[in-house]
Amino acid sequence: MTGITGERRVKDILINGEPLDPDKTYTVGRSSYALRGHGDGLAAFDGCKELPHDYIEDSTALQRFLTEKLGGTVPAEYADRYGNERITLVQ
Repeated sequence: MTGITGERRVKDILINGEPLDPDKTYTVGRSSYALRGHGDGLAAFDGCKELPHDYIEDSTALQRFLTEKLGGTVPAEYADRYGNERITLVQ
């Protein structure tokens, strides 16, 4: 397991309507560029033993999600690329 020290840049995260619990284990999806290659400076998962070595590419995972979970159509509530007010940028 790994972690983050110092002040967190991302705040007020809700998962299924509940605040993120820093002591809980979550399954995350992210590109291998970010998780394994520290792309965009993301090093929070560096040394994490739980990262699978037999992962699928992010484009394949997205394609599976769109076809298997959404029936091949992106719902209207996801049309706003700014997150339909789900994402708030703080200066």
